[in-house]
Amino acid sequence: MSYSAMLKWGNKTIDVEIERCDNLYVYVKRKEDKMYLSAHEDMKHIFWTDEPSDWETWEITEDNHLYSWHYTYAFYDETNDNHWQCGSHKEYSTLQVIKPPTSKITDTPYVQSLMNEIESMLANVKLNKQYRDKTKKIRFNLNWSFMLGNTTGALGGGGMQTPHNMPHKKGKGVCVSKVEDRKLPKWKQALWAVSKELISIIDKDFSEGEYVVNYAKMTPGTYVKKHVDAEDISFQYAMALGDFKGAPLRCYDSNDQIIGDFYNRNKVLKVDGRLPHEVIMDDFQGTRYVVIWFKLYDYRKLVEDPILTTPCYV
Repeated sequence: MSYSAMLKWGNKTIDVEIERCDNLYVYVKRKEDKMYLSAHEDMKHIFWTDEPSDWETWEITEDNHLYSWHYTYAFYDETNDNHWQCGSHKEYSTLQVIKPPTSKITDTPYVQSLMNEIESMLANVKLNKQYRDKTKKIRFNLNWSFMLGNTTGALGGGGMQTPHNMPHKKGKGVCVSKVEDRKLPKWKQALWAVSKELISIIDKDFSEGEYVVNYAKMTPGTYVKKHVDAEDISFQYAMALGDFKGAPLRCYDSNDQIIGDFYNRNKVLKVDGRLPHEVIMDDFQGTRYVVIWFKLYDYRKLVEDPILTTPCYV
């Protein structure tokens, strides 16, 4: 029995295969070259080898740290880009397995049909390119982007007539009118209706409060730089659609360390935009449509939700 995962290695991740060798222990095999992670019996060295033995057996703890066959954890040596064993001192442990979350709701036929419907609608959107940035000084450079929903801005301006209900948002106003009641093109109303249906299935509680949906189009040459969504008050749901390759969403923790790269094409990823994130465009090909449900305001919330530390598919 085996499954794919990622191994947190300093500031990067390594694609690995976790192979079960008994009820407790596993082998950790690097996909790139089929080498096995090994902890030497000298209780110091950690290395990769091509033949599995007792030295290559690991236990994955409840919080996903690796614990060697002779009861040692490991810490990362940034200077040498390597790990060393650190005895039973779990507080120093940095060698972790990031298990792949299992897609559930988005596998159902009805949800897939809604996603296909949104993709078809976005493929027919004709808008001017949002930015023409040659200096790459801005955070986003997209073919186009627009939002629908309960946006915020300066109180009293542009429909932002309702004061924000959080003390630290003083001076902010919210557009609380229903999208269905606004004078919008028919295609935007139709897009909102399908997006609203989809999020009500994914997270009913989320959908019952105010939220915003951001839609965007990306082709080669566009980018989304590393940033945080500082105005958010909760986690968000992010979905990528279209015929494309590459362009994973890279997520970071509160210490600016990489959690992992998440490929959410035809999947919905629950993630917190208040933590740093970016789209990795190195091998990107095709056309990528982005749909993100997020909250700037919710009449039921007087304080922000806790940070969601681990992204997961739903």
